[in-house]
Amino acid sequence: MKVIRVGRGKNNDEVLNDSTVSRNHLEIFFGDDGLVVVTDLNSANGTTVNGKKITTPTKLDSLDILKAGNSLIKWKNYLKDSNDYNQEINTEIKEEEQINEIEENDFNSKNQSNNIIKDYKKELITLSVISFLLIIVFLFKDKFQKVEGAITMFEKVETLYTNYVEPIFDKVSLQKKQRTDVTYDFTCMNNNPENEIITGLGDFKRTTDEIFLSDVQVSINDEIKMGNNLLKSYKSQYTVITSGEIVNYLRNILDDLTSRIARPRGFNYQIYYIKGDEDNVITSGGKIFVFEKFYNRFDNSSEVAAVIAHEIAHNEIGHLTSYVKKQKVANDFGVFGEIFLELENAFTPPSFNQKQEVQADLFGIDLVHPTSYNPCSSIDFWKRLAESERQRDSYENFMTTHPTSISRLKCIRNHLKSNYNINCN
Repeated sequence: MKVIRVGRGKNNDEVLNDSTVSRNHLEIFFGDDGLVVVTDLNSANGTTVNGKKITTPTKLDSLDILKAGNSLIKWKNYLKDSNDYNQEINTEIKEEEQINEIEENDFNSKNQSNNIIKDYKKELITLSVISFLLIIVFLFKDKFQKVEGAITMFEKVETLYTNYVEPIFDKVSLQKKQRTDVTYDFTCMNNNPENEIITGLGDFKRTTDEIFLSDVQVSINDEIKMGNNLLKSYKSQYTVITSGEIVNYLRNILDDLTSRIARPRGFNYQIYYIKGDEDNVITSGGKIFVFEKFYNRFDNSSEVAAVIAHEIAHNEIGHLTSYVKKQKVANDFGVFGEIFLELENAFTPPSFNQKQEVQADLFGIDLVHPTSYNPCSSIDFWKRLAESERQRDSYENFMTTHPTSISRLKCIRNHLKSNYNINCN
């Protein structure tokens, strides 16, 4: 008798690097008499047997197909009783436990863009096998009627086709990605000469940064390290929530949105709920931090999706890459580098980033559009914020990283109209 635990957590017997898999997702009981039972451990995305989500301990038969989230579980491998096989499994688990968090995230990020394709290859192979069996059984059904147990086998194959193969077709056809043929129009920001200056100077600053930093190499791993450092900082200042109802709710929205990215850079996205005084949502290195005060502003899931999609956009577009490059250069020059970086930050108006904020808004809308969330809800959200937002003077406008809520909702409305022919009130 043995019990195998499966999940993303390193304490499991089988560790899966899949964002749709919970840290402790499921366990499989293998009895000495051949009985095999799978139990879901209250996972976020569920456990399925032959395409049906289970809610109670379920007996597995030899032809049953078991999945945790989007990952296929080769549960029959654990029926092997070979000492060499068990030793191999234990060795793999120990090796995985030695990998630090940065390296694990980097490995996940490089393979994230291929996960869906790999899953579909496995499923198409299974589809071919089941379809072949179904054809054989149909062609020779009359002869099989004389064979004991043949009809039962026919019914099982037919059930597999209905419960597993057909959902594959549905999954493939319904899984829409963000469009890449859209155009971004930023004229919506230029409602006065001052904003035109801010946009122009911001573009000039980013262009010069790209020229001077063109030889500095930055990997996703560097951005992930920055995100990990921010997480450590927040844990020392605030109460960081990593599980529970709200986090699961946010994670489900995050997973839906990240699955829509057309050309993912490779981040393994994670989301955290923070109890603190800040009124913000922040991202770094694929990590998204939602503060309680800002979370309470949302009226519905569509508004939450729009803001999370905005944070995903910052990572996918590479808005933080320039800062990481500057930090690497500053580190090379020691104290003088840090002084230069502080001076550069002090004399660079935060308003130069306003165009990037709008760009993230529009990229986020492209992620929301193929989902079931309402993209027009983001306009409602910024409209509410605009009602409580007082008019800025010139100094305040130069000293803030975000454009006015009125400008943001206007840009989003124009984007939906020109690219998707959607009219929002």
